Amino acid sequence: MTPAFLISRRAEAFDAVGGGFLTRLSSPFDVLLTGVALMHLAASQGHLGMPTFLLQNGARANAMDDLGETPPHSAIAISKNYDVCRVLLEHGGDLWNCNADGQTPLHTFPNQASEQILLNYECLLDLSVCDNRGMSMLHYLVWSSKTSSEMFHRFYERSSSSLETVDAEGRSMLHLATQRGNVLVVACLLDAAKNVDGQRRDPPGRTVLYYGVENERAPETITVLVTYGINMRARDCHKRSVLHHAAKLGNLSALKVLLALGMTDELRVADHLGMSPLQIAVSHDSHAVRLFLAEARSFVARPYYKRVQV
Repeated sequence: MTPAFLISRRAEAFDAVGGGFLTRLSSPFDVLLTGVALMHLAASQGHLGMPTFLLQNGARANAMDDLGETPPHSAIAISKNYDVCRVLLEHGGDLWNCNADGQTPLHTFPNQASEQILLNYECLLDLSVCDNRGMSMLHYLVWSSKTSSEMFHRFYERSSSSLETVDAEGRSMLHLATQRGNVLVVACLLDAAKNVDGQRRDPPGRTVLYYGVENERAPETITVLVTYGINMRARDCHKRSVLHHAAKLGNLSALKVLLALGMTDELRVADHLGMSPLQIAVSHDSHAVRLFLAEARSFVARPYYKRVQV
C-alpha cells in the first residue's frame, strides 16, 4: 500500500496526496493487489473534496477493481453520498458498468444517493435490467422497508418490468416486499391483482405469507395479506404451514396474529417429519414460543363451555 492509499482515507489530505504525485512516490492510478484504486477508496469515504481532487489529477471515474466494481459502485453502496456520485457522473462515471455479479451501481438497496440518481437520471435508466441473481433495480426497490408507495409507483410506471418477474431464487417482487414488511408497497402490489399472483410459490413451495412472518412488522404484514385473500392454510414442499415457519423463526408476534385470525385448528398439524409447530419450537429452543404454543394447544383442547368460562 502506497502513502497515497493511506492518506486517501483522510478527508482533506490534498497537500500530502498532491506531494506524493509531484515526487512520483504515488500516482492517481495506484492500485492495491485487489485492483482497488485511489478513486474507489475516496468515493467510499463520502467526502466530496478528495474525489474531486483525484479526478482533476487524472484519476479515472470508471476504474475497475478485480471484481469489476467501479467508483460509482463504491459511492452509491458505501458512502451513500449523492454529491460524490454526481461528481463522478460529471466526469464520465458510467451507471451501466456491471461488476462480476452483473450488478450496476444501482443494483443495491435504495438509499439517499441512489434515490436522487433515479430521480435525476431516470430518463437514462432501464429499471428492468437484471443482475446475475435475476433481480432488476425494481426488485431492489421493493426489497427495502423504506421505499415509499409513491416512489414504487413512479418507477414501476416507467419500467418495462413485469410484476410477475421472479429472481433466480423464484421470488417475485411481492415475495421481496413482504419479506421486508413494507406494508404500503405490499398493498400496492396486491392492488394490481390482475398483474400479480398472490398465491405464487417459490421453489420450496412457500407463498408470500411465509415471507410475511420473517420481519419485525409481521403482524401488520400478515393482516394485509390475509385481508387481500392470501391462503393461510397453504403447505410448502415439506408440508409445513406458516405456523411451522413462524415457530422455526421464533416469531411470537406473528404466531399470535395467525392464531387470532383463525389458525388454531392448525396447531396439531404435522409436517413431513411428523412435527407440529410446538415441536418445531422445542427443537429450535425458542422458549417464549414454546410456552405460548403449549398454552394455546391446551386452551383449544378444552371443551367449549370451559373456554367460554375462561
